Amino acid sequence: MTQLKHLAKFVVSIGLCIAIVWVLGPQRMWAALAPISPATLLAALPLMALGVLITVRRWQVVLDVQGSAIAYPLLLRVYVKGLFFNVLGLGGIGGYTYRVMVLARHTGSGGVSAASVLAERAVDFAALPIIACVGAASFALAAGRYDAAAVLAGVGVLLTLFLWRVIASGRTLLEHGTEWLWGRPAPRFIRDFGGALVVLARRPGAIRRLLGLSCLFQAAVILVNYTISWNLGFGISLIQFVALMPFVALLVNAAPVALGGLGTTQAAYVYIFRLGDIEAGKALALSVVITAGVFVFAAIGGAVLVSERIRLRGML
Repeated sequence: MTQLKHLAKFVVSIGLCIAIVWVLGPQRMWAALAPISPATLLAALPLMALGVLITVRRWQVVLDVQGSAIAYPLLLRVYVKGLFFNVLGLGGIGGYTYRVMVLARHTGSGGVSAASVLAERAVDFAALPIIACVGAASFALAAGRYDAAAVLAGVGVLLTLFLWRVIASGRTLLEHGTEWLWGRPAPRFIRDFGGALVVLARRPGAIRRLLGLSCLFQAAVILVNYTISWNLGFGISLIQFVALMPFVALLVNAAPVALGGLGTTQAAYVYIFRLGDIEAGKALALSVVITAGVFVFAAIGGAVLVSERIRLRGML
């Protein structure tokens, strides 16, 4: 079943790549990608690295709240090795599964490790609609659409209040569910998983800090894309990226992703940026540089994994 799921994701990724080439046409596609050079990627990598560092810090905050103090360098190594399995790994194991398995050796509980990975991703995903509303409101304000800006800002406030209410309700539900499990012979993984989520849900200050880190991460994503656009001379304004990038992130996070988002990322960029009246060729070029950056960090993760295996064999 797992192999079929990975095969389906692979087919979706390749199918989207073929669809983009078909829609744009080979000549138009190559013309769009021609301005890209190694210098373009090198200019984007420092900001992409900042995004990785913020993500790992967000993961560490979750673990700290759950009572598992893991050193930042260790988490960083585990994270980049997880990227390798997400992108370049040929086996069925995914990056998230790898992170849970490795972290369980240090926390002593697979349930706690799984809860930390899930919570880190869930907070990031939950923050995206709010950031999208703020970005769209900023874009409407810059365009002189004050009525639309007011409506979008209001929606952002309502989403924030709704999210906080969901967290509060989820905390109560988790507490009751965990208490019920503790009185029954449930597997330890399930008990630890629920207990770790309850501990996090009881710390609103930590959740606010996680949401703040998610906003900081999205700011890094926006700056990465703006830097690439400026380097390629596309003339896309920063405010356009603020408005559009959260919607791109929503699509990429919600879609089945394989090969580091290849195909899925390109389709999301082209679709969302066309809604913002930005040429499909420019959107495609941006997405290709981003995907290339993801592959670079995945290759770094693979190199770390190989070096650790070599060192381990040398110790035996």
